[in-house]
Amino acid sequence: MKQYSGCALLHHSVLMLWRNRKSYAMLSVTIILSFSLLLGYLAFTDSQLYNRYKHLFSLNPETIVAYSPTDCGDRHYALENQATAADQDAQLYHFYSATIPLVQYGNVHASATFLPSGSYPLYTLGSNWNDQFGNTYNYCEETKPIAGRDSFSLAENETIINQSFYEAVRNGREFPFTLSLPIRWEDGTISTYTVTVVGICDDKSNSSLSYSEYGTPAGYVQIYLSQSLINESDVERLPITQWNTWICSKNPQVMTDYAKELGMVVHSVIEAQTDAMETMHIQVGTKGTIAAVLLLLLGINLYSSFVNALSDRKFEIGVKRAIGAPGYSIVGQFLIESILVMLINILFSVVLVAEGLIFYKLYQRYVMDYQWSAYVSGYSISMFALCAVTLTLVFSLLFAYRSTQVEVVAQLKSE
Repeated sequence: MKQYSGCALLHHSVLMLWRNRKSYAMLSVTIILSFSLLLGYLAFTDSQLYNRYKHLFSLNPETIVAYSPTDCGDRHYALENQATAADQDAQLYHFYSATIPLVQYGNVHASATFLPSGSYPLYTLGSNWNDQFGNTYNYCEETKPIAGRDSFSLAENETIINQSFYEAVRNGREFPFTLSLPIRWEDGTISTYTVTVVGICDDKSNSSLSYSEYGTPAGYVQIYLSQSLINESDVERLPITQWNTWICSKNPQVMTDYAKELGMVVHSVIEAQTDAMETMHIQVGTKGTIAAVLLLLLGINLYSSFVNALSDRKFEIGVKRAIGAPGYSIVGQFLIESILVMLINILFSVVLVAEGLIFYKLYQRYVMDYQWSAYVSGYSISMFALCAVTLTLVFSLLFAYRSTQVEVVAQLKSE
């Protein structure tokens, strides 16, 4: 019997693999389906988690917005004192909102937000934001104008209004144009201000107009104004509905705790991200358990498939043993064959899953109009690699070992 060197044994194994391709066909189907199922599950669950939280984790974790209703400005100044004492580098500003009836436009009320002078980022409350999976996140995120002014830095007589209100009052005018704004004080008196519209922002869920059958507008609109529009002494005369404090600090959890101790409601990015991380850790544990169950089922299916593939080669093994082929030569040949079969089909599985993710991404983009992203975590890659290596080595060795257990005489007599 001819002896094979390492390279010759590899070449011979490849030839035998090709000659017995029909015998390996069913085994390949089982391997591809098994590993595609495992990798597809890992990749899809990772992608779902990533898309669920990708917006949340893109936010600045150092930012919080604390708010309280009505005349609670003293709490916010107390929060300022505590925040600056704990972090001298903390950025902070106060802003407040008031509801203003705009009687000249019908049954329309404006939620007017008064911002401090200067270039400050505007963070809006995000408690009503729901993702496509039905999850609600309690955080705040930066808001920017969508047209006109590129920030909420406003001079004394400037304003930014929401899209639907802009469409209702523009009358063909482009930026900038003036707007008459009456403010009703708590004592019932009214002061009218002329402001210049310099920008547009998106409509909020509760800040859009509707029209009656007679064309009369109704609803709530959003207006952003400078705090310098009114005198400081007039602030107490405003029908304030909400006080807000924005803080950006390297210790956001400390600021969050201070605000809660003062009885404020806090929208904290870091807390929302922490909640999301806890949810992800729970789901990672669940994924590991399910992957282990899948691994067991895959192992059972692969074992049956390898046994069937070996049955088709028993006569070949018997002949080789009869003419003097040493056991290690047969073991080496079948070991290399099984490793090649496993590796090739695992690569096919990876390609198949990748194509599935691409197809699903295109479906989400063009059918569901959602920017879905495919993502596979390092944990899942490690888990899949471990499963692939383990199953490949275990079943390759088992396949090679079983090849030496063939009864030579019985196989030759049966032929």
